[in-house]
Amino acid sequence: MNQENKSGNSMDVVSMRDEDIKNEIIQLNARQLTIVRNMSYYYSVGHIAEIISSIKKDNILDDTDIRDEKHLINDIVNAVIDSFKEYHVTLTEEQVIDMKKRLISTRNELYDLSNALKGYVIELSYIKEMAEYYTMKYLGKHKGYFEVSKKDIDYLLDRINYMLDNRTFDYSTYMKLVSDIILLTPFRMSKFKYYDVLRKTLLRNFRNYPVNVVENKIEEYKMFFDSTLLGDYGILFDQYFAGIQKFKNRKLNNVKSNELEDINADIKALNEKISKINMIIIELGIVINKLLVLYLTKGIADDLSDEDKLNYKLEEFVEKPDEELLNYLLETSNGKLRENENKLLENADYFEKLVHESANRGIVYEDVLDDGIRKTGEVLAYYNDVKFIKQDMIYSEKYESVSDTYLEQLIDSLIQYINRSISLMGNIERKIRMRRLLSLIELPFENRDEFLSYLEYSFDQRIVAMDEMAFSFFALNQILEDFKERH
Repeated sequence: MNQENKSGNSMDVVSMRDEDIKNEIIQLNARQLTIVRNMSYYYSVGHIAEIISSIKKDNILDDTDIRDEKHLINDIVNAVIDSFKEYHVTLTEEQVIDMKKRLISTRNELYDLSNALKGYVIELSYIKEMAEYYTMKYLGKHKGYFEVSKKDIDYLLDRINYMLDNRTFDYSTYMKLVSDIILLTPFRMSKFKYYDVLRKTLLRNFRNYPVNVVENKIEEYKMFFDSTLLGDYGILFDQYFAGIQKFKNRKLNNVKSNELEDINADIKALNEKISKINMIIIELGIVINKLLVLYLTKGIADDLSDEDKLNYKLEEFVEKPDEELLNYLLETSNGKLRENENKLLENADYFEKLVHESANRGIVYEDVLDDGIRKTGEVLAYYNDVKFIKQDMIYSEKYESVSDTYLEQLIDSLIQYINRSISLMGNIERKIRMRRLLSLIELPFENRDEFLSYLEYSFDQRIVAMDEMAFSFFALNQILEDFKERH
């Protein structure tokens, strides 16, 4: 079918025979796979070149704190380069399957590295929040604080209620506002009430969700609450672990304001160092996603023409990195990427019309289309993963909703994890971590009235220190002003 028909109006599709619609959907699905393969190819070229340039020019892997992991990351970079090279040669079906297995294995190694670093960043953020808390206490004690009256608190609560009222129909903004408010409100909740809120909220939020999604989310919540008891924390990048332990061993409640500032500066420096390494690891993971697209479509998508290939130029750059060649690779690959993105958009409307007309007619398809759609689903799952998520979250052919019994077991495992973790913490750290997790959960509390009651109790002047109340009062008013301006 010519290009005019592809971008034509719905009458073109309406006038087509059933068999023509079926064939066109199958062919268009194959063309879309070719375009996604092209996009993955050019993404890989540009980002492999950028990773090599960053490692060599910025000396990111020369940090003496990651001597052991440096060799592993370098090996993975070389494996990525070799996988891209090998894509250009003729391979048997068994060789393609073997390459996919190797890429997934490498992807898992990278994920473990990234997850360990994520744990260190989480723990650093808690130490930073503890330091900020004691800075606030120090300043309140030595420089005084603004007295917040009951009238001030009532005004703040009315303002929060009004802001929520006006954002009821903007779900994401409403959710973000609730999260920010919780994060800045003094935490005043018993352990048992906290567990009750978690249980009811998570039962509501995750009912009928896919099993793997719920399992992964519960593991995320455990990690956000306390990373130290999970995975490779303290094993991988052990020098970063040692640096964090030094901060944890400091008694922050006896430290002066200027010392707390120095600690914050040191935390920031270590956090930046960890984040730079993690950015490289995540970028490598996303490139592996694109390489998996190449191998998943090998033998299915149309072959690239010789003039469209950039492997020789990339190999030349790998052997001898050069700024001019880097610019050529980036400009060419980005241009080709945009070109293919436009093609994908051009075909999308036409494909949607075909599918809509097919559904209206109740056209029945053979296994050939089902197989093609499954393959496309897997390919797009890898292509669209730009956050570098866990392997078992990428794609699943089966959709199994979590049962109520299993959901309750998962929630119980989270509560038990929290309970075990807080038994090793001081009162301030426990409150900071419990508040943080509560702010990360989607719309905790059963309704707005319960949420507002929690806020009112948290600002009770009989049980909350004035310096903490004043800090929260001004911080909350500021975010309300910011929300008002932005939304």
